[in-house]
Amino acid sequence: MQCPITLSTEKAFLADDGPYKWYEVGPHGIAIADISSRELDEPEYQESMSANYIDDYLTKWNSKFWRSLKRAFVLRLLAKNSRLLDIGSNVGLFCRSAKLLGFRPTGIEISRSLIEFSRTKFPTIEFINCGFENFETTEKFGAIYCSEVLEHTTDPRAFTQKIYDLLVPGGVLYLTTPSLLQYRTNDFFTPLGAPDHKIYFDHENIKLFLQSIGFRKITVHRSVKIRPFKRPFISHKGIKCFAFK
Repeated sequence: MQCPITLSTEKAFLADDGPYKWYEVGPHGIAIADISSRELDEPEYQESMSANYIDDYLTKWNSKFWRSLKRAFVLRLLAKNSRLLDIGSNVGLFCRSAKLLGFRPTGIEISRSLIEFSRTKFPTIEFINCGFENFETTEKFGAIYCSEVLEHTTDPRAFTQKIYDLLVPGGVLYLTTPSLLQYRTNDFFTPLGAPDHKIYFDHENIKLFLQSIGFRKITVHRSVKIRPFKRPFISHKGIKCFAFK
């Protein structure tokens, strides 16, 4: 267990999460779950979750589609070329949105069921059934989309370094991941989700982390909630950021 920025192994207890414990590791407050005493068959676990993902997307298809389309539109404006890689492509909806906007997308997904659904739903798009760690290609991409995947990784530094290496110079990463602050603000009453979730950043240390990999021009967005007749407030629900190679 080490800080993915400084590689420090100094840690302080943060919270219990069922049979697991979370620690703040290193000087920047990154939260990491101690899952060393328990094995998790990642492909088997993801397969067990696939039906839930598919059902959730089917019940919210229109709203998920428009969200994907808006994100893909922003990426299309920023991308150096039309090649896009979607890491953790789920049911394929983001790849579909990206293709509508002129991208040539490839989706990679560890779940066999999600890949089969995606290939059936969008047969003209390339979907590859593998984990990103095992993904091999000689191509470079103008844009990489990685949404709600980083928190599942056991080696986030190697994972993100590979993203960086697969981008063309000037290429852009669109990254989303839950924020530790959404749990900290309720005193960790909400389970942190180990062993499925293994690491949490916040809006400050995610920028330091991406800089340590080599990314530049990093923009981290905070959600602002507007409530009628009340003061707007900053939501800590999740991290959304753009970073350029």
